[in-house]
Amino acid sequence: MNAIRDMRIRSGLTQEAAARFLGVERSTVAKWETSNYPKSRMLPKIAELYKCEIGELLGERPKGRPRGEPDAGAKGRPRDESKADAKGRPKE
Repeated sequence: MNAIRDMRIRSGLTQEAAARFLGVERSTVAKWETSNYPKSRMLPKIAELYKCEIGELLGERPKGRPRGEPDAGAKGRPRDESKADAKGRPKE
């Protein structure tokens, strides 16, 4: 369920903004992020909002990312690896 929260944060949205787009209460988004999975009919719309695959919302690793490789959207790492040095730091 933290995957849903992480995807929302990476998307730069508040719970309120996500709730408005999805047509639910803010408290519903909060529940998805902490204790309850959304109903399966909501998953495609959530994935559309966060620009991800449904599996990612459920904590699955995106296709093509090897085990142990950090998330491309992780804090401090550029999304485009060609813009990073050997240690993953942004090139100047």
